[in-house]
Amino acid sequence: MLTCSRERLTWEQLWSFVMHYSTTVGTAADFEYLLPAILKTWGEQSPTAENSGYSDYVFSTLTGSRQFKKPGLMQLAPPLREAAGEFMCDVFLSRMRAMPALRTATRTEARPAYQLIGELAAFGGVCDQIPALWNKLWRLDEVGLAWSGLLYLGCLFFTEQDNPLFAPWNSKHGGGPPPLWEASYYPSGEIPWLPQNCAFLETALSIQMVETSLGLIRKQLPQQADILDAFTTQLTANRDLIELRCLLLPEILGAEARSDLISQFTYGSW
Repeated sequence: MLTCSRERLTWEQLWSFVMHYSTTVGTAADFEYLLPAILKTWGEQSPTAENSGYSDYVFSTLTGSRQFKKPGLMQLAPPLREAAGEFMCDVFLSRMRAMPALRTATRTEARPAYQLIGELAAFGGVCDQIPALWNKLWRLDEVGLAWSGLLYLGCLFFTEQDNPLFAPWNSKHGGGPPPLWEASYYPSGEIPWLPQNCAFLETALSIQMVETSLGLIRKQLPQQADILDAFTTQLTANRDLIELRCLLLPEILGAEARSDLISQFTYGSW
């Protein structure tokens, strides 16, 4: 279903369309026709390269706009919507399998990690295939998937100052782990997740799942025992807080007003 020739499209034309579709440019028919080219170009963006700006607006395009009566991905016919979702899942999995080792990584070194978390936060708001992607990731049967899983758990476990996978945050260079709910490649910084994705995450993410996943990751990354020991220590010392975060994360991802929930996620119950 994802067929659209890019031979007659310039990069500038495609970039302009995704930048302006949700407001003033294009029709529903244009969106359907250009969707394969939009997604294939997104999939070809290197996670290690400086962000060109294109990805900033892809998820805005996929969201559509009620105000301007522009359909998003979920308003398309099921065959095209499903083909697009499957393609995006394949891109995510390819990037996860290529995830580099992370150890007190700078923002430049951790660019693939920031892109992955930011785009996952956006993906759950535009496509209903989070369950399929989640289940494939958490098999954790490859080294890259293990690093991607550890990255996700690290964002759940640690603060911006003590995550062993990232250099600590500072006012000059930034740093620290990316928030699991912040769609960093979207102009407003957040795209609330679809209700069906939130409902799935409520059942899929639990303290028991976290413990099982750490064991599987340890099998894939035996040379990272010191980092995994830090995760185990954190889980033992802050089990109640991490369990609370497992409960709060689906609620945060589905909410439009998030500040109180994020404070509770960060500091625990008041």
